[in-house]
Parts: sequence; C-alpha cells; structure tokens
Amino acid sequence: MADLERRLTFYRWKDPDDPPAFDRLHAARLLAALPDDASRKCPRGDYAADVLLKEAGAADRPTKVVVLRLRNYDSRPYVRRPGEAMSPVAMARDADLVDAAHGLIWEDGYAAFAQGGYAPPPGYLSDFLLVRTRQHVVFEALFDRSLVQRLRQLTGIRAVELRIRNSRAIQNLQDAQLGPIASLYRRYRGQPQEVVLSETIKVVPRGKGARRAVLATLPVADVIAMSAQADEIYDTFRVTGVTENGRVEHIDLINERLHVVKSIVRSRRGGNYTDDAATFAALAAARDELDADGRLQQAATSQAD
Repeated sequence: MADLERRLTFYRWKDPDDPPAFDRLHAARLLAALPDDASRKCPRGDYAADVLLKEAGAADRPTKVVVLRLRNYDSRPYVRRPGEAMSPVAMARDADLVDAAHGLIWEDGYAAFAQGGYAPPPGYLSDFLLVRTRQHVVFEALFDRSLVQRLRQLTGIRAVELRIRNSRAIQNLQDAQLGPIASLYRRYRGQPQEVVLSETIKVVPRGKGARRAVLATLPVADVIAMSAQADEIYDTFRVTGVTENGRVEHIDLINERLHVVKSIVRSRRGGNYTDDAATFAALAAARDELDADGRLQQAATSQAD
C-alpha cells in the first residue's frame, strides 16, 4: 500500500487568559480515566470530538494523542459500484466515521499535529479537554518570523481569498470568530448539508489611484487577528496587501505557517489512516529538523511583536 502524505504543522501552546494554568500531564491522566463509551464524545456542531491518549508522556517526553472528528450514522456517505445504484456505507448505528490527526505536545510549550484530508484542527483537542477534563489550553499557529513582519508592515489590504467548508451547526458556533466577513457566510446557515464556499474580496485593479487602493472596511489588524485561528475555519486564506512605500505583498496564511511535509506509512488495516508509531516518529523527527536549523525557536505567532 502506498504511503500517505501528511502535513506536520507546529504550534505554540499556552495557558488560557483565565486560570487555572494548563497541566499537560494531569490532563493526560484525566484522559486515561475517561470511560470508553458514548459519553466521552464532545459535541461540536454537526460533528463530535474525541481524543485517544496513546502515551501520557513525562517531563522529558511528549504526550501522544490522536484527535478525532466524528460523524455519526445519520451522516454516513454513500458509495456506488459501476452499474449499481448508490447506497449508504454499511456501519453500525452506534459507530462513527473518523477523521484523525496525530499530535505530540511537549513540555516546553510546543505542539505538532499530523494532518491530511479532513483531519481536525487543534481546536478539537482544546474543546475536548475543556469539556471532558476541565483542562484548558490554547494552540497558537506558528509562522516564519519574516512572514509576521511582512504582515505587520502592511498598511492596507487589497484582496482576500477565502475558502471554507460550511456546516450549519458549526457555523453558528464560529460566526463570532469570522470578523468583518461574517456576513458573507451567514446566509448559508440554513443549508441542510455541508457546502464549500469560496470568496474573493478585492479592489478594482484599474482607474485613478488603483495602485494604492485598499479595502477600507477590512483593517490590517482584523486580518492579523483572524490569522491566529485561520486553520480552525478556513481551507484557504490568502491576503494581498500594500506597504507604506507601495510594495505589494502576497501572503498565504495557511500554507506559509511552520510545517514539514512527510510521507508516512499507511496503517496495515488500510484506509486513509497512517500507522500510529510511524506518525509519532515522523512528528518527533520533524521537531528535530526544526530545532537543528533554528526555525522553531525563531518562529512567531501572528500576535508577536
């Protein structure tokens, strides 16, 4: 079976603004004590979150988890063989369809997640820990420091390209986080099924003053604030801005974050799931690479000075 490509994305974890502080090892112990039944699932809009603890870790070893996005029996997809009618996937009524992200959480404030396809973002882990263990942690995306500097040097935004998978219930929860473009998506809230939305907002590239024209209703500060949670909401988030001296900058706030792409062996059971041990090893190796060339220590969050 062919290996699967995974994007190993790095984050900085921090304590929430309000106490108590996040205790990684205590959270792992609480995870281990959760019953393995339907009560552990954490509703999240049309989906549910679950977290499997693979290794609690120690002061000098990372915690290993698999973060799950779950879809229930009523959300199962259809399949079709040539010449036959479509039919829903066969599964037990109490089973869930799973999208997974492997994660390592280190004691020094860094975390990494192996993501591919429809893998859930770290927000699923944050929500699950808060609801099921009362432990609260915040994951901040990391960028090359030069990208953050480029973003902060913008004096105006000329264009924003966005793509989002919109689920009506999740959208209800996330509208408040969408900032000044929320109204673009609210009109799809009543859709009975998940839809994919693409929007490009830009100034007209012609006419008097077009070279320096910007979107007056979209301040740079709002884009910086939105970038911190870009992977929680967007599949695509590209920004075109202009600096004080008139230079045009193109910034991809999804694909330019700190990450390493690896091919990882597929699980022996098949399907779109990588081998657990191989995935955790790849995450650890990626951390070693970023430590060796200094990129991890030099990385910055979008809120960095």
